[in-house]
This record gives sequence, C-alpha cells and structure tokens, in this order.
Amino acid sequence: MRRAWLAYLASGGLLAAGYFFLPALTPLPTAAARVVVYTLVGLSAVAAILVGVRRHRPASPLVWYLLAAGRLCYVVADVLFFTLQHVLHVNHVPTVADAFYLAATRSWRRGCCWWSAGAPRAATGPG
Repeated sequence: MRRAWLAYLASGGLLAAGYFFLPALTPLPTAAARVVVYTLVGLSAVAAILVGVRRHRPASPLVWYLLAAGRLCYVVADVLFFTLQHVLHVNHVPTVADAFYLAATRSWRRGCCWWSAGAPRAATGPG
C-alpha cells in the first residue's frame, strides 16, 4: 500500500498518453471513447480522495469530502457537456451540465473556506 500512489500516478500517465491515441486503439467513435476515458480519470480522482481520507484519517474529513463531492459534480458536468456537445451535437446554452458545474464550484468553495477557517493562524505582530 505504501507505493499505491506511484501506481496511481503511472496509470494516470498512461491514460493521459493513451488519450491522444484513442482513434487507433478503440473501435468506438473518438468522441465517445474520449468521454469514457476522461470520466474514468475524473472518477479515479474522487476515489483517490476518498481512499486518502479513509487511510489517513485527517482531523477535518468534511473538508476532503466536500472536495471529493465537488470533483464528482465536475465529472458529471463534464460527462453531460461532452456528451451533448461532441457525441449528440447539441449546441445550446445553458444545459443541465451548467448546474453541476455550479454545484462543483460551490462545494470546492465551502471546502476551501472550511479548511482555511480551521488552519492555525500565524502571529502577525507583537503580543
């Protein structure tokens, strides 16, 4: 388990490199294959955050859960957007994906605010 992060990094690198070779590697249409790979990478980030919280048991796990929830909302938004734009060729704005993008940023903002509120403050002057 100590080198799990290295395996995660290597597999992410391989997926990132393979992303550009998808037309040659899969019988699926390029756009659909890219949506699938992009989704898998995004979901793996959510899983990595959750595994990290479970394994390291931080003092404030809510912060990390909010960041994971934001990432999950962003993955859902990207899947919806890319499917609408590149697979179904629906080009209108706003879409349902926009609601998930907004939810993602709201969750990240709350997580970061919670994190910064709980961070120890440095002394700014005497006394």
